[in-house]
Amino acid sequence: MIPLDPKPKKNTHRIAGCGKRCPVCGKYAKQFVRNADKTTEYAFKAAHYLHPKPKAPIDRPVQLVYKLYTETKHRKDDLNLYESLDDILVKEKILKDDDRKTIRSRDGSRVLYDKENPRAEIYIYDYREEDDHELRKENVHG
Repeated sequence: MIPLDPKPKKNTHRIAGCGKRCPVCGKYAKQFVRNADKTTEYAFKAAHYLHPKPKAPIDRPVQLVYKLYTETKHRKDDLNLYESLDDILVKEKILKDDDRKTIRSRDGSRVLYDKENPRAEIYIYDYREEDDHELRKENVHG
């Protein structure tokens, strides 16, 4: 559990730069897109709550369930919130990658409201291919 208000990754980028500046416009010679300070700060703080960590990053198929409780009722894109947490799990070496071979499902994930106790609850389960086959049978015949 991360006892912080979840922050989305996308839509909070900014342009940064390095190297010499243009004498006319003042822009850096080399520019790149980086996360906004709030997103970077959230990722840094969230990392302190992700314990215990596995000895090696998880590289088998998993199902992630995110229960996210935000402190405001403002609209937030749930997929951007999930992606932010995916990236934190990879950066902190809990997951080897956030591709579709590793993260097979996010079924059951929700974004809810809790003004008094904003948080991100992260549940990681082994992914079972059989469960998907059963679900497909129910949808076809159900």
